[in-house]
Amino acid sequence: MYSIDILMATYNGEKYIEQQISSIINQTYKNWRLIIRDDGSKDNTVDVVKKLMSYYPEKILLISDNKGGLGAAQNFNELLKYSTSDYCMFCDQDDFWFEDKVEKTLIKIRNIEEDNGKGCPVLIHTNLKVTDNNLNIISESFWEYQNLYPQIKELNRLLVQNNITGCTVMINKTLKQLAGSVPHSSLMHDWWIGLIAACFGTIDYIEEPTMLYRQHGNNDVGAQKADFKYVLKKISDREKYKNDLLRTQIQAKALLEAYKDCLEDRHIDSLKKYSELSSQSFFKKRLYILKYNFFKPGLLRNLGFIMFI
Repeated sequence: MYSIDILMATYNGEKYIEQQISSIINQTYKNWRLIIRDDGSKDNTVDVVKKLMSYYPEKILLISDNKGGLGAAQNFNELLKYSTSDYCMFCDQDDFWFEDKVEKTLIKIRNIEEDNGKGCPVLIHTNLKVTDNNLNIISESFWEYQNLYPQIKELNRLLVQNNITGCTVMINKTLKQLAGSVPHSSLMHDWWIGLIAACFGTIDYIEEPTMLYRQHGNNDVGAQKADFKYVLKKISDREKYKNDLLRTQIQAKALLEAYKDCLEDRHIDSLKKYSELSSQSFFKKRLYILKYNFFKPGLLRNLGFIMFI
């Protein structure tokens, strides 16, 4: 039976964490270990975790270190260092997993490995149901709600827009070892690992939702309906929009520098062009977007991108 590490990053999550951990305890697939690192909570999150650890000491591990508050991405980066299992999954503190989430995702990743070989780096992600803070359904599909397309797996497209939701992800040990340490220049751990999978391995997905994605106003990322109003709001603050785009280019440059000795030439070319995009002339920027297919999903997002890059 394959071993799975479930990596949970916590911070001020006392309100929902017990319900989330209960949904993990009730999974149909049982060979898992929940590894938790708290990022300096000011509430009773750690006390709740310790209480549940006393009930399930063989299933829950709480990491204690002196590294302080690192933020979500680096918290997950620390958790990855403790994962020794065949597979690992990322987990938020405030969601609710359907009981077959682990089992379904494991079956999918095993099928991909059988097709591509055990040594192939593999990332699997799934759809989610968007809910309010009481788990009432807002949308049956996060992908539809956010106007995202999981069929997009190519590096050039993922450089511009991440469509992988970390709390749904399972990766195999090959990808985990290849990813190594998540740099501070990455936007989020899931985006960074997704880019590595796009370069060196396989990304696949499960169409149906495997969990409830709770929205309560304090989500680190969260879900917002990607309609005209949402896109208009995003591009109305031009400086912030341009800065966000610049951060994706910094991330691309970091990926190029970290893996330049083993990347394919086509990926090196895409990373170079994208990381230098903002420094190009007006016409050259748009030429590169067209030539290298640096497009976001959806017409509205692309209009904003092409206007303000």
